[in-house]
Amino acid sequence: MNYDNSLVTLEGFDHLYSFFSSKIDSKLVETVLESVFLDRKIEGPLARYKDGKTKALRKSQQIRNMIAMLNSLCENPEKILEIGSATGKMTAEIAKVLEPTKILGVEIKEENVFRAMRDFEDRPNLSFVSVDAFSFMPDDRPDATLCLHGCGSLTDRVLDIALSSSSTVLCAPCCYGLLEKENEQREGYRLPRSRTLKKRESEFKKILARASHLEGSGISYHPNIRQIYHDLILVLVNFDRVFYLRERGYEAGLVRLTTKVGRDINNITYLNSPHSLAIMGRPA
Repeated sequence: MNYDNSLVTLEGFDHLYSFFSSKIDSKLVETVLESVFLDRKIEGPLARYKDGKTKALRKSQQIRNMIAMLNSLCENPEKILEIGSATGKMTAEIAKVLEPTKILGVEIKEENVFRAMRDFEDRPNLSFVSVDAFSFMPDDRPDATLCLHGCGSLTDRVLDIALSSSSTVLCAPCCYGLLEKENEQREGYRLPRSRTLKKRESEFKKILARASHLEGSGISYHPNIRQIYHDLILVLVNFDRVFYLRERGYEAGLVRLTTKVGRDINNITYLNSPHSLAIMGRPA
């Protein structure tokens, strides 16, 4: 995969940020935003989801594409670490499809870990631990570090865990509205963290304030001006994370995790969540 993208630069950040100070042309901004993402085929939801429940369809499409992207990034990973594994659904699907020797799910909620251990006790290559990711560091170097829902600054912690072991990383950020508050609370995770965007710190603070204001507006994708602003903010926040990885010797970029509108196996459409991007990177 070619990670070179002339728009994912400081100049590209400035260009996208300039849209906030002018009357927005929604079609132009949508076109520019799509050019930010690395080119890849987006898979549909897992075939077994037939009940038409939108939440299940969305989640299955996210899981399927996380696995497909991991497979393209890291050939035959033997050891995989999943941060925020919840009840182990993606962990188990990865174990089934990629058959790694070992996959460890890290989850802060004990009840989720107990459920995962109960539901997947017959999988010898699966294990789970209940621990706060901000105090966790793997004993065994993983080949890949994953996170499907990197809430707030958890995404930045996932990047640091991956960097500490020089592992491939794939993380889908969410809960951007938490970032402004966490910026004052989490030492070492104050955004922007990249040297590149330290030069635009005042602009970045305004972006985080906008993210907090728009949080909750993106339950489902709707093609309107508010949604365009929402997408623009998500992309600008994650420029910092891509730059942070690149400055530490990684090839890194942004990818679409799902399509804006999905279809189930009966060809019935549903709206996906706009939190549909992921950060992917690997040591250069």
